[in-house]
Amino acid sequence: MGRTQYTVHKMIGRALHWLGQGVALVPLQPGTKRLVAGFGAYSRQVASAADARFWFAHRRCNLGLVCGRGLVVVDVDDVADYDRVADGLPMTYIERTPRGFHLFFAGDSASGLLQGVDVEILGLGSVVTVAPSEVQGIVYKVLSDVPIAKLPPRLSLLSVESSKDRDRELSRESTGDGDDLIGRIKAAVSLLDVVPSSSKLSSRDGRWYHGLCPFHDDTHASFWVDIERGLWGCYTCRIRGDVINLYARLHGLSVQDAIRAMAAHLV
Repeated sequence: MGRTQYTVHKMIGRALHWLGQGVALVPLQPGTKRLVAGFGAYSRQVASAADARFWFAHRRCNLGLVCGRGLVVVDVDDVADYDRVADGLPMTYIERTPRGFHLFFAGDSASGLLQGVDVEILGLGSVVTVAPSEVQGIVYKVLSDVPIAKLPPRLSLLSVESSKDRDRELSRESTGDGDDLIGRIKAAVSLLDVVPSSSKLSSRDGRWYHGLCPFHDDTHASFWVDIERGLWGCYTCRIRGDVINLYARLHGLSVQDAIRAMAAHLV
């Protein structure tokens, strides 16, 4: 069944709404969550009303938002997990997905799984499908149409999740001054030095490295490192982060404890 004119009008309205909020858009193939070739979080994006009308009206694509630029989406597939995660959270914009819920927050985060629950944080490098997209006959719907709330620190997976005040506190604890501690750590520690040798990283261009993921029984070189942007991730685990996130995961530490441990080795 084709998309009705009412649905097309509604799709364009939502696309223009998100553009007005400063969120980059990407077209998804009709009826799916698959990106249209050439588009992505780090490639081409829809940034104008004219492009939005072309892709979401003329081509009738599903609507995707690029996360990680001040937008973080908490993807919850299980109702029980939703009840646990939502408890104590501020009221925010929520959409109903085919399997669960998307909770939208203003802030920054790496992408990955939240520990302890089957919940995915869609941040840096992620694309999220939003209303009124339709996937396998099921339409994404707005459940709570209220302003987007600020991301609670406990839901962020970025090493920069702590506030500036907390960063300064950590800096004073570790170095006795107010320098940008996180920036100094990232400048001093290479991702290639933190990745275990068992990953057997290799590169064809000196920027992108691929190898075995240290976080699951990997046989397909699912793990990647982009040394230009200082990021890593796993296609299978669906996790991403920076050098501090990687150190924390490898050593079973919280982000704050990883910052302290890495700062102790700064000269």
